[in-house]
Amino acid sequence: MQPTVLTDVPEDAALTHRSSRNIPARISFRLRLRHERTGPVSAWLRSGCSLPRGPKGQVGAGLGMTTSTGTVTLVPPTKDITATGQEEVIDGVRIVFQMTPGTEAPSEMNFYFPEHRALCMAENATHTLHNILTLRGALVRDAHVWARYLNETITLFGHETDVAFTSHHWPMWGGDRITEWLTLHADTYGYLHDQTLRMLNQGYTGIEIAEMMQMPPALEKKWNR
Repeated sequence: MQPTVLTDVPEDAALTHRSSRNIPARISFRLRLRHERTGPVSAWLRSGCSLPRGPKGQVGAGLGMTTSTGTVTLVPPTKDITATGQEEVIDGVRIVFQMTPGTEAPSEMNFYFPEHRALCMAENATHTLHNILTLRGALVRDAHVWARYLNETITLFGHETDVAFTSHHWPMWGGDRITEWLTLHADTYGYLHDQTLRMLNQGYTGIEIAEMMQMPPALEKKWNR
């Protein structure tokens, strides 16, 4: 049976998004992903996946336990998701989709499972503050758009969700707790965007803004957002 592979943009565009860095920067990516005696180079440098497991070795990699050391492939999508509210039944499971382009990735979406009152936030909300500008060179994320889509998530699914989970982190239970978690995420990204723009228009540089940025107490106390 052929597996269903989803994309939130047409197939050609999806493949373009996924190959836009891998092909022009293929040498760099091969250095980061290829297998060596100690494992993939980037995984070794970033997460220490080749270290022995334990308190004096590798215990985690921030957004997950460790990075994959398997074969890198690209499977073309078999079904296009093109609009928020689109519903599909995949392997007997009904899924409602929310389009969130320009958030954690140029093409991104959240999933809601109505029969289970379960919400998958992909990488749009985690138990840490996700990168807006990554050290590895991914496209800069739009924090303003990110905040807007998180607020839309609350409107669409907040009152119907009992459990929320993400691609990297542990699940959360309880509608009120989940709504607070999503609200804090949205407020954090919105605040970072607005204050960065305010200080930028006052003539400060990016480095200066990073040094000056101070989160309000309500957000500062919720480090795990």
